[in-house]
Amino acid sequence: MRFDKMITAGLLFLLFFSNNGYSQQQKPAPNNGFAVVELFTSEGCSSCPAAEAVLAQLNKEHLQNVYVMEFHVDYWNYIGWKDVFSSSEYTKRQQQYAGLLGLSSTYTPQAIVNGKNELVGSDKKKLRSLVKTSLQKAPGNTIGLAASAKAGNIAIAYSVANTSGQLLNIALVQKSAETDVRRGENSGRKLKHINIVRELKTIAAKEKGEINIALPKGLSAGDRFIIAYTQGKDTWNVSGAAETAIE
Repeated sequence: MRFDKMITAGLLFLLFFSNNGYSQQQKPAPNNGFAVVELFTSEGCSSCPAAEAVLAQLNKEHLQNVYVMEFHVDYWNYIGWKDVFSSSEYTKRQQQYAGLLGLSSTYTPQAIVNGKNELVGSDKKKLRSLVKTSLQKAPGNTIGLAASAKAGNIAIAYSVANTSGQLLNIALVQKSAETDVRRGENSGRKLKHINIVRELKTIAAKEKGEINIALPKGLSAGDRFIIAYTQGKDTWNVSGAAETAIE
């Protein structure tokens, strides 16, 4: 069982979830900082498996306060292999980051740490350095989360301590997957993925609320969880993060 990585907003918030029948699988926040690592990747990119291996290792090393996610973009699909996890929405998200970070173009594999530092995703040394720096800074926000699955949907209840100028991202994440790639740059390889974002909802942060996400077909109960994180509306700097299992 993996517990939520950020503290809840207090006893009243816990009672709210309890009274509404939601899971309370929460992990207390560490006293130090946190890091959200978004990896933009593709099964059609020959450089991406190395970056995904770095991401997987980072996830093993930091289970308490580092949140890693794979966002599969769709602009590699044209070369002959369609990444089943790819989405034009994730391509758009990466393009928005490029504009905010002053980049002239996008690329894979690209990792972005806490919405403000970007690097080649396979650069293990630099990624670890950025994560280490992030862990030394206190979070600027706290998020409470609970999630419950029913009738093909996931209901996610949340609270956000600081909502001023903040966006809230709620990601439905698949823990792992393997793909036998038959065409494209990775033809003949078996690719292993972790923490694949299957759905991302971005809303204006509110003190308390609930959203629903439709469950993708074939995503089993034991292979899914929720990550939520807040970002500044103008900067996309990440201010806080949380994780919860799905009841």
